[in-house]
This record gives sequence, C-alpha cells and structure tokens, in this order.
Amino acid sequence: MPYRNRISSGLFTLLVLTSCKNSPEDVLIHHIDNVAAMTTANVSKPLDYIVQLRAYLRNHLPEIASATFELLVQIDKIDNPKDRAARADHIVESLSQPAQKLVAMMTVFASMNKGNAEVAEYLAKMQESYAQTNKKGGSGLAKLLRGIGGGLSGPFAPTPVQMVVGGEAVAVMEEPVGPAWKLAPLIVNLRVAEGTRYLKVALEFELTSEKFLNLVDQRKGRIKDQVIEFLSDLTVDDVVGSDNKQYIKERLLTRLNHSLEGESGGPVFRRVFFPEFLVQ
Repeated sequence: MPYRNRISSGLFTLLVLTSCKNSPEDVLIHHIDNVAAMTTANVSKPLDYIVQLRAYLRNHLPEIASATFELLVQIDKIDNPKDRAARADHIVESLSQPAQKLVAMMTVFASMNKGNAEVAEYLAKMQESYAQTNKKGGSGLAKLLRGIGGGLSGPFAPTPVQMVVGGEAVAVMEEPVGPAWKLAPLIVNLRVAEGTRYLKVALEFELTSEKFLNLVDQRKGRIKDQVIEFLSDLTVDDVVGSDNKQYIKERLLTRLNHSLEGESGGPVFRRVFFPEFLVQ
C-alpha cells in the first residue's frame, strides 16, 4: 500500500474509533448500573458484595476518574456562562436517575443487612489499614475512607441519638422508617410430597418512599400474586426457622422490587415483616 494511502487509512481508523467512543456520561452511567446490578445480586451476601465492590472500584477507578475529568474539562472550555450552566445541567440530568436508583438500592441492601458483624469487622480492618497507610504518608487516605465509610459502613449500623432518661442522657439507636404498606393475611399451600400443608402469613412492608404508596396500591393484585407464587413453591423445611424466614424476606424483596423497577425507577420496598407466620 502506498505511504499516503497508509496514512489516510490510519486517519480513517482513528476517526472511526473516536466517533465510536462512548461519551463520558455513558461511561459513568455504565459503571453506576454495574454497581447497582452487583448490589441487587448480592443482597443476601453483604460481605461478598463489599469485597466485590472494592475490587470493582479498584479496577475501574482510572476509567471513572478519566470520564469525570473529561466532563469537567468540557464545562471549563465553555466561555459563555449560560451555555456552561446548560451543559452542567444536562450532565446532572443524565446522571441523576441512575445515581438515585443506586442510592436507593444500597439503602435497601444496608437496611436488610444492618448489624452484620462480619461486614462491620471487615470495614473496621479496612479503616485500620488505611489509617496505618496515612501515618506513613498516605496523604489523607484515612479521611477518604471515612468519607467512603459514610456510604458503605454507615448504613449497616443504626444512627446514635441522645434521649434523656431519668435526668441522664442515654445513647439510643435511631433507624430510618419509611411508610408502611400491608397485605391481607394469606393462606398458601406448601409444596409437599404427600398430604397438604399450609402456610398462613401476614405481610407488612416498609416502603423506601411515600411517593410509591399509589403505585403499590395500584399493583396490589400483581404483588399478591407474586407473593403467592413464590411461597407456594416452598416446602415445610424451607419455611421453618429464623434463617429461612430471613431468606424468604430477602427473596421477596428482590423479586418484588425487580417487578416494579420499570415503573418506579428504583427499589420500592425496603423491608418486609411477618406479623403472622404459621405453618399448619
């Protein structure tokens, strides 16, 4: 191939690759969506999730940082303040929905796994490790970890508040509480080889936001049907014991939130309670 043609071919390839490059917003949304998917997939395995999330951020941090820097440079290059503000608003609009969805998912995840001793121990070791690094000249890594901890470890522990009891200030734990939504008690046939066994259960849900009250009222029939479908596939051994009840709660939340995600844009149910749970 003639030299000039090779140059033309190389330039054409470069232009094609440049035109196919994802926008920095797309790159960030891609990673936000990936972390959200990890959160949902590991809702019942909190320690695995923290470890995987840490590895994911470590592996993709250069790409995430590069996309963020590119957006800042784009804004900085716009001289007209009005145009600069419009570009910034567009970026925020593009990222806000996936970011809000991720925050809601992580809130549900943390609420379901609050008080997990393994997670608390792992995060404490992380913080100690970074604190030691900081003492040896790590340029504030301990402060950075504390900032991250507010989003990761913070939700795993109730927030301490002060109450006065008998004239003395006492520290108590405050948990965020969302609006409640109930289903009428259900009687479901369990899956057994011989005979008939029933599960009588009442369900009370805590929603992530009051704005979802109308949605769950409108979809009550679908929600009830999905609950019955899930429970009727369980055996007696599947429903006896506190560990099994916790598993049922986790799977119900995952299934119902996934079902409504297209309409809600994020998790609807934060927690589920069984005021009545009787095997007959």
